[in-house]
Amino acid sequence: MFKQTNTLLLKSTPTFRAGHAKWQNIMHRKSAQDKIKGANSMKYVQMVTMAIKENNNDFNVGTNSELKSVMERASQANVPKKILLNVIDKFKSKDANKNEYKQCIFPVIGKNGVSVIYDIFTDNPLSVKTGIATAVKMLDGNVNTQALHFFEKRGEVMLGYIGKDLAEMDDAQSEEFLENFTMSLIENDIEFEDVDYAVHDNDVLSLKVICTDDTVHKSFKKLKEIQDALSCKVLSWDVIYNPTEIIQINENENKSLLKAARRCLKASEDIPDLKAMYVNFKVEDE
Repeated sequence: MFKQTNTLLLKSTPTFRAGHAKWQNIMHRKSAQDKIKGANSMKYVQMVTMAIKENNNDFNVGTNSELKSVMERASQANVPKKILLNVIDKFKSKDANKNEYKQCIFPVIGKNGVSVIYDIFTDNPLSVKTGIATAVKMLDGNVNTQALHFFEKRGEVMLGYIGKDLAEMDDAQSEEFLENFTMSLIENDIEFEDVDYAVHDNDVLSLKVICTDDTVHKSFKKLKEIQDALSCKVLSWDVIYNPTEIIQINENENKSLLKAARRCLKASEDIPDLKAMYVNFKVEDE
């Protein structure tokens, strides 16, 4: 029932155990993801959109508690309020359906098998294609659905635990806590594959419930119903792409590929409406 998963590059959900030196590694990787221009903002644009749609298009923070919660967490994550208010204004407009934000996945294959998946949340998909083409040019990359074969698609629900600082537990306590929490999910008939620790936007140690991509929304809704009994706060859900194998790129073996990969990562920062990016390679540190 439980499935071990690999660590993503440039995604804020790597695996670690409290009390280990890996804490610094996960924070470093999260910082790398946070540096991608607009990625954090677009994630909250999606969350605001979903909070409104899933509550009968209610865009009033006074009556939509989920929307209010998302707006509060966005503020804590330093997301410009104006960006999110623009989303709400579109729902207020009669032309909201003409300017609907949609998720677009652009899988890219480059030379030597390096692959990138761009997760875009936008109301104008055509506007991002030029940025993607520029970013992957050095890799001789092109949009190709075959890139999806190098990744495992899965769902993740992020939870904030209430009343306990998870980072303060030692190794034995953290393992015992995960075992007990896992049993609680089983007892409540939650569909999931694994449970692990993760760092959320506010750099607080949290929990992630890993599901299949087609059951994550159902699990998200059920977890919200029982979150008080679990002493946690359901924060968000998402579908991500986890690389099945990591290509190590270093200067000794392929200097030109290393240069191209670095330029790709740098150029990707300027892609509009980028929510997340997943790669199947790891570049040698400069």
